[in-house]
Amino acid sequence: MIFFYGWKQAVVKSETSRFANCPKCGAKGTIRFTVFSSYFHFFWIPVLPYMRSGNAKCDSCDHYMERGQMPDNIKQEYDYQVKRSRFIWWQYSGLIILSFFILMIVYASITSKDKYLQYIKYPEIGDVCVYEPDEGGYSSFKINSISSDTLFFIMNDYAADNYSSIELLYNDSCYSDNIFFFSKQDYLDLYDKGDIYKIKRTGF
Repeated sequence: MIFFYGWKQAVVKSETSRFANCPKCGAKGTIRFTVFSSYFHFFWIPVLPYMRSGNAKCDSCDHYMERGQMPDNIKQEYDYQVKRSRFIWWQYSGLIILSFFILMIVYASITSKDKYLQYIKYPEIGDVCVYEPDEGGYSSFKINSISSDTLFFIMNDYAADNYSSIELLYNDSCYSDNIFFFSKQDYLDLYDKGDIYKIKRTGF
């Protein structure tokens, strides 16, 4: 995969001095300070600004100066203009987008945990629970019936090599006819210990 990234600049400030004289033509009030903000981009999306720099140019004679070429009085005013300048908000676009996705992932994780906890406390027939067998991989068991304090379930005869493939084993034909059971408290304990990774409820 090819990654496109690099560094760019954007003008954040352009202001003309009212006091400085051009060291070349002597004109007063013609020195224009231009301040740039350098930023890193990834796939042309601004991610993070990291430096401010600039130059000075006389609008009368076009005399151009980098900081190291400026007389002390112009350099002092230039430094003041750079200090007063600010990075542009859109140069943080990549961080804003990344933060948004992180917040969405965290929110989805919290929401899923709350949803699964409700499924554990109020189980229904047909709930499918994903767990990790001792021999590795991922498999599931399905609640077959419920009494006042006991859950009866059937085991999946198959296991998936990875978590993303477990959806392929939800078919009814994958489950055995043998019925097992445990208490509702044992069911809650399995979830609290992290032995149950996911609960799929029909219609949700």
